[in-house]
Amino acid sequence: MLVLLKVWSFLKNYWYVPLCLIGAILLYVFLQKGNAKKVLDIALNAFKKERELNEQLSAEEEKLKEDQKQKYDLLMKELEAQYNIKKEDLEEEKKERIKELLEKDPKDLTKLLAKEFGLTNIDEESEK
Repeated sequence: MLVLLKVWSFLKNYWYVPLCLIGAILLYVFLQKGNAKKVLDIALNAFKKERELNEQLSAEEEKLKEDQKQKYDLLMKELEAQYNIKKEDLEEEKKERIKELLEKDPKDLTKLLAKEFGLTNIDEESEK
């Protein structure tokens, strides 16, 4: 009876030791059969193929991202060029319009400039 109590106390405190021993024995028996080795080899090959496929897909995705970035950069350069051209055209139109306004009567110049460019005319405000 004393031996059983000692065994029970040992198992209660060190339960993982017999569990590891049983697991090792089962693993040894399982690996002794020829099919287990084949199953593990098949699983390993499947894992390698899946990893290669993931690496290939990752590389393709990186390439697509790089292509998209290049297209974006090219488009942005084109848009900036178009914007600069239009900006220059607008500035030239404004310069021409200012020249036209300057050729008119100087008394009405402030009124015309204020009206044309949406500014407030100080002369009109002081007269009121």
